[in-house]
Amino acid sequence: MYQNYFKRLSDIILSLVLFFIALPLMIIMFFLIWITIGFPIFSQKRPGLNGKIFTLYKFKTLFDSSKNISENERQSRLGNFLRKTGLDELPQLYNIFKND
Repeated sequence: MYQNYFKRLSDIILSLVLFFIALPLMIIMFFLIWITIGFPIFSQKRPGLNGKIFTLYKFKTLFDSSKNISENERQSRLGNFLRKTGLDELPQLYNIFKND
């Protein structure tokens, strides 16, 4: 029981600390993605623990597929950089804070 409460408390504290440390970088990335790709946040419903559905948040790394273009044409240089460095995953700190 103590371990469950301690883990949740540490998840909240660490996600908040990391969020505020990464916030300046996330704001810069938000506007760079908005300028190059479009709206910068990607969300998707996924099953989590015990099949509970949650909404995953990431920075968008591909152009929208509304046009008939190939997968290679959908990729952007900024998006490739974000994927290689893992920076596209920073909005998931919000998922950790929410306990998703």
